[in-house]
Amino acid sequence: MTDVSIAVMDKQAGVTAGLQRGDDGGVAQCRRLQAYILENIALARAMQLEVCGIDDEGGLRLTAPLISNINDKQNAFGGSIGSLLMLSGWGWLQLANEAHGFGRNVVIHKAQITFELPVTGDLIAVCSAPSESAWQRYSATYQKRQRARLALQPVLLQSDGTVAASMQAEYVATQVK
Repeated sequence: MTDVSIAVMDKQAGVTAGLQRGDDGGVAQCRRLQAYILENIALARAMQLEVCGIDDEGGLRLTAPLISNINDKQNAFGGSIGSLLMLSGWGWLQLANEAHGFGRNVVIHKAQITFELPVTGDLIAVCSAPSESAWQRYSATYQKRQRARLALQPVLLQSDGTVAASMQAEYVATQVK
């Protein structure tokens, strides 16, 4: 069994997709993802990004300390917020594709960020699983064309769980040749 797998349940309405914790709670998979990100994305190292794990709903959680991402107003820098949001969606789809046997060549296609509140504590980004129908369309398209787009909506949370920023993003995955 893989550390993280896609939960796929046949339902009349379609397929349910979400990251599932394996026997080790997804720890090995998250460590591997964090190592990959930190090795290949210099900004993530400067931000001190950490892949924290998979939540009960199958969402991927990333964090970064405020001290490494602070602006001149003593809040989180907007560029850091945007980067963490993008990486949470990218990381979610990387893990989902890996678990589903799809290619791991994932890129951001487009994104729109809404900043709701200043972030005065550590940054916490969560990317939840897409809807059943969205995952079903993505999966069918990927299997047919070896390329697909998926919309994800990562959020940045305050320490009390309040949404401080949100992103509407579209990622594209292709088969690595």
